[in-house]
Amino acid sequence: LEVYKNVRGEEHTDVASLYLNTGMVLQATGDLKGAVKEYRKVLDIDHIVYGDEHIETSNTYNSIGMALELDGDLDGAVVNYQKSLDIREKILGSQNPYTAQSYNHIGLVCNAMGHYEDALEALTKSRNIYINVKGMNHGYTAQSYTNIGYVLHSMGDFESALDSFKTALGIVEMLTGETNHQKACATAYHNIGMTLDSLEDYDSGLFHHKVALSIVKSEFGPNHVDAGISHNNVGGTLLSKGDYKEALKEFELAKKILFSSFGPHHHHSIVVQNNIERCQKKISNTIK
Repeated sequence: LEVYKNVRGEEHTDVASLYLNTGMVLQATGDLKGAVKEYRKVLDIDHIVYGDEHIETSNTYNSIGMALELDGDLDGAVVNYQKSLDIREKILGSQNPYTAQSYNHIGLVCNAMGHYEDALEALTKSRNIYINVKGMNHGYTAQSYTNIGYVLHSMGDFESALDSFKTALGIVEMLTGETNHQKACATAYHNIGMTLDSLEDYDSGLFHHKVALSIVKSEFGPNHVDAGISHNNVGGTLLSKGDYKEALKEFELAKKILFSSFGPHHHHSIVVQNNIERCQKKISNTIK
């Protein structure tokens, strides 16, 4: 880096590239504050070399937003995603995949912040752009419907969420041969099952969770982490149905996989252990 700075000058694009690469390594290793610091150095050079309204400047704002989001600074993330969006819309236009990406980032962060109306507005814009640019039957379009479904579910609009998740499933089922096709199908079935559970249609919810489990086991094997999570989902629906003994079997299968993969102190392991204890208490109460 020092050689480049001495030879090229501190405001050269090659120096910016080194700062960017350093930031990406720091982000990958979990040093998010360090990554943001490096990305801001890139941004300073971008402003000097390219100006305030250039695609490289926009991309750096996007990188800063992503690192801040991962670090939990959601307000800061939105500010930087919005700056990236403003530049992209001006340079690339309103109907561009990168513009859609910015709306998607903003929507997901707003959802995490509990700003559901803002999230829905941004994600709907992102979806509409992807439909216009990529077409209805594209992975990005399917993911947009999924993201909208999550927001609607968080808002308690389960019927609309269900429609959105079903649309996503219809798309991903047609995308055979795509990377992660089977995982996307399993996720879609899970999302539908989760929403049917919220609607207290437990039989239909159970069916969809079992389909998700079957896909995961077939694609990744019975001891994969996703299989453990799917067993937990099946158990959760059985628990809600009052079928406590069958639920306990699923939770025990989930525990075996998740404890083996993560250990006892991981979030997923703690959740399944809590579910086992809830189930055991229910069984104990029914015996009494």
